[in-house]
Amino acid sequence: MTIVMISGSRSIRSLPKEAIASIDKIIELGFEIIIGDAPGVDALIQQYLRLKDYEKVTVYYAMFNGLGCPRNSNDYSTIGVAGNYVDRDTQLCAIANYGLAIWDGRSKGTRDNIAKVKRTKVIAVIV
Repeated sequence: MTIVMISGSRSIRSLPKEAIASIDKIIELGFEIIIGDAPGVDALIQQYLRLKDYEKVTVYYAMFNGLGCPRNSNDYSTIGVAGNYVDRDTQLCAIANYGLAIWDGRSKGTRDNIAKVKRTKVIAVIV
């Protein structure tokens, strides 16, 4: 099973055409998608996938002290990860075969995800 982690910057407010083309290819290939629950790219991707009626999506969220809940899930299945957002992203990176990063060039979390998932396509966005 091929698993693609999609991540990106919170500052991004719309998906670039190149990102949409990549997501459409992922859908066409039937890959599993894992994603976080943050505002910005995570929420935009979830909304796009829901519009496409794509169901092979799991949203991961940080549970912090066991009290966390997903901020965005668009009714996809969710998995809570003990710890914070870095812990959540570390788990996502560990299970992904590929990555798709939509990055503003500044987000440290997205930069770290790009470094951890060696086969990551990076789409740069000027914000």
